[in-house]
Amino acid sequence: MNTLLLACAVCGAGEDPASAPLLTMTIIISLLPLGMLGGVIGYIAYKSKRAVAEPAPVALDPAK
Repeated sequence: MNTLLLACAVCGAGEDPASAPLLTMTIIISLLPLGMLGGVIGYIAYKSKRAVAEPAPVALDPAK
């Protein structure tokens, strides 16, 4: 039995023209939440450093 066997699509037998865009979007979708989390953490760190650097406001006594 000498028959030609073709691989299935999962095995990567053919060149799929959509494989590069799918891989690109997979990477973007995977990194987007990490970037957003990093942005939030960076913003909190920036605001906390800025709050520590600024002097506290002095409350004026209205009775005087």
